[in-house]
Amino acid sequence: MMVLRRAIDRFKHPKGDHHPGSSRTARRDRRIDHYAGHRFADELNREHSGWLVIWLTWQREFCAMAQWPVDTPLVVTAPTPKELRRAVLNAEMSLIRTGVLPPR
Repeated sequence: MMVLRRAIDRFKHPKGDHHPGSSRTARRDRRIDHYAGHRFADELNREHSGWLVIWLTWQREFCAMAQWPVDTPLVVTAPTPKELRRAVLNAEMSLIRTGVLPPR
């Protein structure tokens, strides 16, 4: 009887990303799928000239590589397009401050 009661109780709780002892709240899936990731990467490529932006499907994050002749390769990664835009702009500002890039 106890086994049946636990099985019934399990179906009453919302599904989500939880482990025993944690709250059982439903989790919103915010991951970007394969096609949306590539679409966002294309948009970012058009917005930021001088950068090559790709969507890493397996890692589920965006990767931007600077196309300027610098001493060390400049690579920036972020899980969302908004965060990648911010990281690219911060990297460009640091290159401008150090004199590698001319101010725009």
